[in-house]
Amino acid sequence: METYFKLTQEGMADERVEAMYSDIKTKFNVTFIPDFFKALAFHESLFAGIWDGYQKLLVEGTIPKNIKEMIFLTIAIHKGCNYCSSTHLAVCNMLEVSNDNLSSILKNVEDVNPRRVRLILEFSLSLISNPRSIADETYDDLKAEGITEEEIVDIIGITILSNTAVNMAQSMGLSVEEEIQEYLDQEDLQTGLRPKIAA
Repeated sequence: METYFKLTQEGMADERVEAMYSDIKTKFNVTFIPDFFKALAFHESLFAGIWDGYQKLLVEGTIPKNIKEMIFLTIAIHKGCNYCSSTHLAVCNMLEVSNDNLSSILKNVEDVNPRRVRLILEFSLSLISNPRSIADETYDDLKAEGITEEEIVDIIGITILSNTAVNMAQSMGLSVEEEIQEYLDQEDLQTGLRPKIAA
């Protein structure tokens, strides 16, 4: 089944979208445009806003890129999004997140090491599940691991971005791109989630 929305292919968009496509390929160091962005491209102002958020929160910021990708993967798995979990599993692997931690994220976040990273991922899950339930002790534990207030805000930001992107990908009916699936197959990686089945 194809996405519920028309995908704007490279070379078929207007100048502003093509410039963002070029920027995405450069900033993410990829050779293709993910369907997530192609599906957004027909709504240029939304696309521009989402891409700006990706740059400020995923590409830049104070938390290392591999931990941000682990947050994204954790949320995608938690929400059952095969599209996002496949993409971010591949990126985590490219960023040399350990096989043990990848396995733990896919099965049980409580097994992630070191403790600092585990606390970050558990905090992110709490943020999307029930943010009002987060106790002062949670923030104390993060700070005890040397995580600054600026970094905590960065974690909150990437968590919100990840949650929004996962919701959007699921709402748009996106399927895993061929390039991502080929990479996962080559690396013998799988999310454990069922791919979308054609109607």
